[in-house]
Amino acid sequence: MHGCRGPAAELCNLRIYQVMVEAFVDGDPGHDYGSGYGNSHHRGDLRGIIDSLDYIRDLGMNAIWLTPVFDSHAGEPQKRIDGSEHVDLRLDATGYYTRDYFRIDPKFGTLDDARELVDAAHERGLYVFFDGVFGHHKGNVVPSPSGRLPVDSTDPADYGADPGGYPGRVVDYDDPRTLAFYREVAAYWIEELGIDGWRLDVAWQVPLPAWREIKAAVEAAAAARRAAGHRWGTLGYMVAEIFSGAEDIASQALGSAVAPALDAAFDFPLRWATVGVLAAEENGISDRPASTLNEGWAYGAHSGTYRDGAVLNMMLGNHDFVRFGDLLQRGGLAESGDGEWWARHRLAFLVQAAYSGSMTRYYGEEIGDEVPGFAQAVVGDCVPLGFCDDHVARSSAKIPGVSISLDSLSAEQRALLQFHRELMAARNRYPALSRGSRRHFYSDETLYLDLKSHGSQQVLFAMNKGSEARDLQVAEGLFANPPSAAWDILDGIPVRVAEGHLEFRLEPLSGRYILLDTAPLDDITINTGMADAWFDPGTNGQGFLISVFPDTGIVFLAWFTFDAERPDPATPFVLGEPGHRWLTAQGPISGNRALLEINLTSGGVFDAPLPAVTNTPDGWIELEFDGCRAARLLYRIEQADREGEILLQRITDDNALLCEALDAQ
Repeated sequence: MHGCRGPAAELCNLRIYQVMVEAFVDGDPGHDYGSGYGNSHHRGDLRGIIDSLDYIRDLGMNAIWLTPVFDSHAGEPQKRIDGSEHVDLRLDATGYYTRDYFRIDPKFGTLDDARELVDAAHERGLYVFFDGVFGHHKGNVVPSPSGRLPVDSTDPADYGADPGGYPGRVVDYDDPRTLAFYREVAAYWIEELGIDGWRLDVAWQVPLPAWREIKAAVEAAAAARRAAGHRWGTLGYMVAEIFSGAEDIASQALGSAVAPALDAAFDFPLRWATVGVLAAEENGISDRPASTLNEGWAYGAHSGTYRDGAVLNMMLGNHDFVRFGDLLQRGGLAESGDGEWWARHRLAFLVQAAYSGSMTRYYGEEIGDEVPGFAQAVVGDCVPLGFCDDHVARSSAKIPGVSISLDSLSAEQRALLQFHRELMAARNRYPALSRGSRRHFYSDETLYLDLKSHGSQQVLFAMNKGSEARDLQVAEGLFANPPSAAWDILDGIPVRVAEGHLEFRLEPLSGRYILLDTAPLDDITINTGMADAWFDPGTNGQGFLISVFPDTGIVFLAWFTFDAERPDPATPFVLGEPGHRWLTAQGPISGNRALLEINLTSGGVFDAPLPAVTNTPDGWIELEFDGCRAARLLYRIEQADREGEILLQRITDDNALLCEALDAQ
């Protein structure tokens, strides 16, 4: 499995917290639905999310996804294809059948509330993703600010087996007016609020050519914000929901290598594999072998089905799934009072945090939330109970310090919450986890081992889902760089390397992240003390000048290097020599790393305004600081077709003490 590099690296590092808006937190009694599917209070609103942002940030997440917040015209009837009208306030509360795409639902709050939410999230380092339903609506859509409207499909085949029962209208992308409308929607909220992208509901309803056009509109809006100097609203993330297998995800969202479409989609197959191995699937299949994770329909699809460059997103649950804890009960594996209940949660979190790609945490998973008294699928009318499989997870949010007190959580819930935070910190600190290439080492009924590699960084993920301890020896020859030392990332203790083997024990229902290096990395964030002159000790004369701008969250780098080949000695020159090269790069800070876009400078004459100087993008740099005195630089230069890794050191330690002092604050 290929890792994430260059522009995809930031997508792979996304740690998204999903919020079901109407069910989450009641922050403003003046904005409530009071009705909805599921078993929550149905009084969630934007203010409740604003009040929870500190908690979400402190979880170690760096993004939030809100279910749809656009105006559903609550209580007004749906307009169906057969001409009938039906009122369903519970469906209105979901937001998935909207009527006005350009207005915030007043049941959730106001435009000012939405703006405050986005701005407050950005201040805390959180991306914000809205939920885009671009294939269907409630009917009688309100025109866009420019007067556009989508065109509804009149083909009953588009509405499933019961066209008259479909609670709204499916749109017709054969009519160009539909595409024009949704291009405007997709760009509008980036321009208006600075959101960072979209989760795309029921993405199969939109054909790939239309997705390419909508994606272009999103990228143009994000590029315009970058050009205007904005830090946020520039990511342009678009992740598709294709509730199906790998082949459908590839054909209905990602496209092919020769005709790519969207760059991201949810990894439903690996989710089904994970809950099948560690808990139970909704259909009752449970306790699959650990080796299931590596089968061709699960992890194997990353190399066999999905195109290179696609970034999948792994979740354990969402608003349409049964919660992991309830699936443990359904599979007869554990109850909430059992130690095994919490151990299996930890294993699922370990699988997810070692995933190369984005990840999504559904609210409540971090504390092992469940629906008491629910396990088996409810037969008959499950709606009044809120116990249907596709909405039972829409429960009221338990947010310590906001909707509940921390003391109200059990000791086991607090321990799982802390474990989640430690995993998110490790995932952010060690890029091999979030965006490294994956090499499967071994798996059987209970044991699973993957090697994750990013540049020279190697991390072994090992899991034992069995009831007996396993003592393991892994031959050094299996690693690209045989280790002289190894460390358990989470415990911070050394792991034995002796007689040509890495040796360790896996206790029952446990997993480990083992770093193959001389010491664990420091937990550090880029600061102005890292601005300095750095060099590559492996080459002669190659240097780097790094500048850090904390107010704008940007790193600038100048790379003083040489041409890829020596020029002809007869090449004329006036100043310097023709083999010298100067590259510049800049990009946003994210923790201990920055993703930079390389620019090649051309034109110009010494100390003269003309001819004009131009800068052309030509590749990327991933700059990662391992502390205040060491950094790694991974690069790709397109024009020269060169890529690699450079280990950097400071030329002098003048700013190292400043770096350490700032890091200690």
